[in-house]
Amino acid sequence: MIRLCNVTKTFRNRKKETVAVRNVSFTIHRGEIFSLVGENGCGKSTLAKLLLGLLSPTEGEIFFGEKRLERKRELALEAQIIFQDSLSSLHPRMRVKDLIDEPLRIWKRASRVDELLDLVALPSSLKERYPHELSGGQRQRVSIARALSLNPPFLILDEALSSLDLITQAQIARLLKELHSGLGLTYLCISHDWEFVESFSHRIATMKKGEIVRITPKGKGDEETEPLALGGEQRF
Repeated sequence: MIRLCNVTKTFRNRKKETVAVRNVSFTIHRGEIFSLVGENGCGKSTLAKLLLGLLSPTEGEIFFGEKRLERKRELALEAQIIFQDSLSSLHPRMRVKDLIDEPLRIWKRASRVDELLDLVALPSSLKERYPHELSGGQRQRVSIARALSLNPPFLILDEALSSLDLITQAQIARLLKELHSGLGLTYLCISHDWEFVESFSHRIATMKKGEIVRITPKGKGDEETEPLALGGEQRF
């Protein structure tokens, strides 16, 4: 479904050149939960921005199906992201109903706020509230509903659970699993929590200094971890 071919992202200024992502190649298959783990600053977030079209590769190509990624606006129908901090990612002066409805208005599609709230197990009575009036778990459910409003087949979960307490983390993880199977979604899960991604993922890629150094075929240690030959694509 999603294919990266020798993708490199270099940031340049007058004094130095920084390679944030170096020669990355892998495929995320339709219906898969593919996780990306690594220490802070290893290039995970840069890779997510490349997949969303927020950044352009310095070298290499990204494909969604057979279509080469070129325009950010087109990608809104293919991919959306759920951020770590729902309080900062949701506009504080917009009601829940407007936050969820905004993508639909932009793309001139019929409103379905109640349907989307029900999908993420929130009562319709919350649609008149503002983000600061909701709990952390409720805000993250609103973020998920908003991300799903245009029916994208692919979601990026960027540390989507890390700002929540343990009980709420388990609840949101269960919801994401249910949505994955019920809607036939594909996920890229970015996390630093190895224990979580082992139980959540089909495959786990480890990133270090901008490179994918290994891909574990299955979570929970079902298969041995194999090193990834740098500069080439590991296919399964």
